Amino acid sequence: MIKKIVIGVFVMLTSVALFAQKQNFLRMVELPNSARAILMKYIKEKEKLSNDDVGMYVFNLQNPKDLKYKDGIYTFRLMGPHFHRRVFIVNGSDINIFDSQYIDDFLEEFNFFIKKATLPTKKKIEYLKAISNFFEEEYNTENN
Repeated sequence: MIKKIVIGVFVMLTSVALFAQKQNFLRMVELPNSARAILMKYIKEKEKLSNDDVGMYVFNLQNPKDLKYKDGIYTFRLMGPHFHRRVFIVNGSDINIFDSQYIDDFLEEFNFFIKKATLPTKKKIEYLKAISNFFEEEYNTENN
């Protein structure tokens, strides 16, 4: 009897896990392997990690429901509560990862990026809106 219950629970948990993976329940952006490798290399250096088998969350800052990887602005972080979210922008084949985690330094870095990138004015404004929302959310999380 106990054996049947244990097997039943195992089958149920396995089914739920497989369903969740298939449904992408966290609504994360599906990265190509090349982009994932760039982000993992960066984050491993910043967090001083030696393990390659680390999970990472990636979300679209402009439209969290858009799960396709394309030109845009994204946030990413390693799985775990003590890791900071970081921002990166995809512009063609270029991935620009911003080192700064706080708004003053980030804005300087973003300004430098804007000067060298060839983005239309409308895209710059959209990115600034997404950045504003991102830092407001970060502020509220840290101060509430």
